[in-house]
Amino acid sequence: MSKRQHLWWIAAAVLFLTLAVLACGPQQPAGEGVSVTITSPASGVVVHVGEQVQVISMASAEAGVARVELLVNGQLVRTDAPPSGNPTSFAVAQQWSPVAPGEETISVVAYDVNGAASEPAAIAVRVEAGTAGVTVTPSVTQTPMPDVLGEGGCTLNASYVADVTIPDDTQLLPGTTFAKTWRIRNSGTCNWGSGFKLVFVSGDQMGAPGMVAVPPTAAGSTADVTVNMTAPATPGTYRSNWRMQSDTGLMFGSSVYVRIVVPAPVTVTPTTGPTLTPTAGPTSETPAPPSNLLATLLPDGTVRFTWTDAVGEAQYRYEFSFVAGGLGAATASTLPANTTSWNGGHVDCGGTGGFTIIALAGDGSEIGRQSVSFSTPACEGVTVILTPIASLSGSLSEGGCDGSIRAGIAPAGNGIRGLVSFDIASLNSASDIVAATLDLSSYTLTGNPFEFLRPLHVRHIQYVDRCDYPAAYSGGGGSELAAISAAVPGLTTPIDVRTVLKNYLDSGDPTRFQIRLYFEGDDGGSAYASMANWSTVRLTVTYRP
Repeated sequence: MSKRQHLWWIAAAVLFLTLAVLACGPQQPAGEGVSVTITSPASGVVVHVGEQVQVISMASAEAGVARVELLVNGQLVRTDAPPSGNPTSFAVAQQWSPVAPGEETISVVAYDVNGAASEPAAIAVRVEAGTAGVTVTPSVTQTPMPDVLGEGGCTLNASYVADVTIPDDTQLLPGTTFAKTWRIRNSGTCNWGSGFKLVFVSGDQMGAPGMVAVPPTAAGSTADVTVNMTAPATPGTYRSNWRMQSDTGLMFGSSVYVRIVVPAPVTVTPTTGPTLTPTAGPTSETPAPPSNLLATLLPDGTVRFTWTDAVGEAQYRYEFSFVAGGLGAATASTLPANTTSWNGGHVDCGGTGGFTIIALAGDGSEIGRQSVSFSTPACEGVTVILTPIASLSGSLSEGGCDGSIRAGIAPAGNGIRGLVSFDIASLNSASDIVAATLDLSSYTLTGNPFEFLRPLHVRHIQYVDRCDYPAAYSGGGGSELAAISAAVPGLTTPIDVRTVLKNYLDSGDPTRFQIRLYFEGDDGGSAYASMANWSTVRLTVTYRP
């Protein structure tokens, strides 16, 4: 995206948020110039235990957005900062997984660079048991797969148990984001530890990542594994096939799949305003709303909206929004009477959006409106999984360094910070970075560092020597990637680093992408000794050559 387009999106987002606040009437007092709204999901939705709920919000701050906090029933779950700098508007997608049935209140709070907080934006959701709608009997009898020999002589195997969500042939509208959850049994004799994955093997990927972490599962037990996907834009039947992979890369067990149906579009019935009685006279026309609204993706990457002209309008008002890769923007403005098309500009792959056209009479009253939703094709490209450079990765404290990746407080009371370096030299030739995520799921905890030391900061920095104290310990500049307040879902949910990585690659020809892992309270002393340890950290990048 060009700099001009980038500035257009930012300006559009600020304009839309301003109009939204004015439209909703007087607000409760908040930090001056700081506001936040939740755009998805809607209040009152039903979710299930274990489901990955994606909360999308848009924050605005005159002084610049510093961070957005996600809370459930008043308890902090996750904190996210803008990927670069402190923009005046920031759209963010944050995930939360409910653990028990009941009524929950989800809220988000935005903070500016001066520490001023917005008034919370809140929605209510009802959590139902995770077994609701489970299909226990597979639609097709599976042929058991042979055991695969694992480390130590134990066997690796996996078998399908149930569809926890999205039964076969569920109908989903184009662009609908959904969470598919399978129940899978560890039918081998090896326990599944950190580093075990469910990986995409064939079929339609539907915007999903190439792999997701599987929770530790003892032999004979079951695990619920969730993959977030997006229904394709084109009507049809789609199937996505997945299979287990061990921490050493061995594929094993029966495949599991999801099959959905995207129905053909139906005629949209426009929402009309109050019936207006035309002024008596031989030349009067009965006002009518716009109709036949269509969204068309053009070869140049832009989206164009067309409609049949309304009758009797003095002008139009439009509202447009688009979200891709967890980031989004929105705008609203007016168009002259008799307009029948509008171009929304460039839209990224793998996104969803909406457009509403509203016909207004001369007195400002609404004649009628029509809305349309659209989605862009899933991002395609080459996917690579990068692992740490051993000589440049490990941990550092005032007392020295070693090759293990960990963060927290040692028994002696000294703070320990993790350093991870990835070789990205091959990415300099990429024409575009489609997606990039940081995987911290291969972890163990000694004590509970998240109880007293949180949050865990994940920061992009630059350093030369992992043993250089204090330069690598507290210097290196860079930007915040995430601030994690709980191991689950914080460490089990991949961190989106696409924007930071892309901007870093655009700044020159860097050969290393480096991060620091550290707890905010790692200066608390030996009374709070505890540690997070990682066997590895992975950077998964999808790019176009």
